[in-house]
Amino acid sequence: MSYSPPPDSFTPPPTAQAPKPKRTLRTVLIIVGIVLVLCCGGLGIGGYLLYRGIDEATGPANDATDAFIDDIEAGAYPQAYARYCDQVQRRISEETFVRTQSARPKITGHEITGTSVSNINGRVSARVTVKATQADGTIFTQTFVLVRPDETWQICE
Repeated sequence: MSYSPPPDSFTPPPTAQAPKPKRTLRTVLIIVGIVLVLCCGGLGIGGYLLYRGIDEATGPANDATDAFIDDIEAGAYPQAYARYCDQVQRRISEETFVRTQSARPKITGHEITGTSVSNINGRVSARVTVKATQADGTIFTQTFVLVRPDETWQICE
């Protein structure tokens, strides 16, 4: 004799697997995160390249102005005069320049506060603004115009 279950008993059908939850939100967040990282990296690199480009354009003009004022601070007036462009040297003699600088209050320090470089029809020039301090504590601001007739920046008023 074989056993058969009573007719009242119920055997559940095999369970179907629940559908996998969609991971759309997770995928979107990962993609947005990657895009943000790439954008921030691009901005960082772009900012660095912009800074380097500006520094390469303004650096030599700042250096020439610094050297000119350093010569004046040191009382090396003939060396400062040599940093003038030909146009200024034709208008003011070295003797007059030395005499004028010697009569002025001594400059004891300076700081470059602004620089702009322009190229108009192939003529490169710069404007460098300097804040200088005299021995008596007086502070003044002066803007120097520089030209670059060759590879050397020169003070040209």
